[in-house]
Amino acid sequence: MRGAQWLHANAHVEEAVNYMIRAQEWEQATHWVADSVEELVFRRGYHQTILRWMNALPEAFVDRYPVIRIQYAFALSFYPRYQEYEAQIYRLQQLLQHLEAQAHDAGGIEELRCAVEMQVAMSVGLRDEAMRGSELAAAWLARWPEASLRRRGVMGNVLSFGHKTLGHIDAGLKVIAETRQWLEQSEGYYALSWTAYLEAVLHLKRGSYFDSRLACMRGLELVERRLHGHPGQSSLLHTLLAGICYEFDEIEKALEHLELASSSVKEYAHADAVILAYSTQARIQHLRGDETGALAMLREGQEHGERRGWRRVTLSLAAEECRSLARAEHYEEARLVATRFDFHDLPAGSDATPLSFDKTLRAASRYLLKQSPKVVVEALGVAIENSQQRGLAHRSVELLVLRALAKKEGEDWAGALADVRRAVTIAAPRNYVRVFLDEGRELAALIDRLDMEQLRGSEAAPLARRLQRAMCMPEVQGGAPIGKGEELTKRELSILKRLESDLSNKEIAEAIFVSEGTLKWHLHNVYSKLNVKNRSGAMSRARALGII
Repeated sequence: MRGAQWLHANAHVEEAVNYMIRAQEWEQATHWVADSVEELVFRRGYHQTILRWMNALPEAFVDRYPVIRIQYAFALSFYPRYQEYEAQIYRLQQLLQHLEAQAHDAGGIEELRCAVEMQVAMSVGLRDEAMRGSELAAAWLARWPEASLRRRGVMGNVLSFGHKTLGHIDAGLKVIAETRQWLEQSEGYYALSWTAYLEAVLHLKRGSYFDSRLACMRGLELVERRLHGHPGQSSLLHTLLAGICYEFDEIEKALEHLELASSSVKEYAHADAVILAYSTQARIQHLRGDETGALAMLREGQEHGERRGWRRVTLSLAAEECRSLARAEHYEEARLVATRFDFHDLPAGSDATPLSFDKTLRAASRYLLKQSPKVVVEALGVAIENSQQRGLAHRSVELLVLRALAKKEGEDWAGALADVRRAVTIAAPRNYVRVFLDEGRELAALIDRLDMEQLRGSEAAPLARRLQRAMCMPEVQGGAPIGKGEELTKRELSILKRLESDLSNKEIAEAIFVSEGTLKWHLHNVYSKLNVKNRSGAMSRARALGII
């Protein structure tokens, strides 16, 4: 107790609370928690602190301070602990009813209701129910226009994510600009790091990869300067940067960002980051020639999406699996995946249909490319024009490339070349590269036939020449593969040495303070770099190379 009092007097609040908990002085401990929890959790994002405290504090003492339970629910909403979250919201709603029945302290009741409804809207957004979350956020902002700037900033983030989901990028960025002002004025740095992430996601959706990278770098600078390098927020931003670097064909940089992201991205993440993390890792495995590892990564991601209840994650990675199989000419396997996820028929109508429309369009087009090219060409036409009208540049390029391949299959070489020229023209100023290289031989035949005279002097000419050099070579495999025997990172080398101990994956994960899923992520990289399939092969190869 004396230690706790000294620590608290010297502004070491977190340590002071820990000492009071050890002394089991619950009244003082909960009082200090109530005084500090909003600053620690809501402003700085120290979720694990409140999660740890709530494991120790008696419920009877916590009930005296609704702010503790509010911030506990806030922290829980970032992790897949839905039952615990719902239990806290239920307790808070019961408290509201109790206070209303007593008919006093109207200001306190309204404050509690404001906090609870904010928490519900934010949690819905984090569960990837973006449209419902944005509706709740818009209603909240209308109901409490005088709420604190920090809370309004959180709701602005939820609203901007809803705009992203609907493809309303300009509206989303407008909300982001206002949200940033609120949070900068209130020094709401944790919420502001989410603003940077969501701004980057909005730019990615549009295909503005340079703007997205800039938003990520600003976000990382904020995280380092104001949040002491918060690992969860850093992982989100590094994951986006990995995807951007991959598209720019900066593979080593992409790997560096994945390494920095992997410690937290699976436990603490957002649906867009999870999709990008698994798909980027799978594509890099493909470049290494490890098709089995690439498919395993995509299937692991689908299972992760199912566990979290993120349907968009599961569908997106299933569509990526279908694409990967079709590119490898495993059309029957691709068809089976498409059938399992109801991607097997090309959709009709516009792009304003539910989530599965986009995934179905891309997946079905892939495995029907050889079988029914004319049907694919017809189906892609409306989607391409729709994407261009909405200013979705990367998606437009991807669909144009798909249609060019379908036209080639239908012997419409002139139409196919026109689509490729159009795609290269859109891609060149945005530095899209892998969207072409990943198509390998099938697209190389068209890239080789591009008329450079038609492109002379244009911004597209340098990209076209680069693609011709990279793709139009014997035995092209979707671009230059990563060499075997790449240098292992320090973390990977540490894990490799621990494999000698015969510890299980779970035991190794516990020893280095990561989850078992994160450890598997690292092992995928180790096996790929050593060009082996399993633990024993890794050990044998490492000894032969003198690594261990």
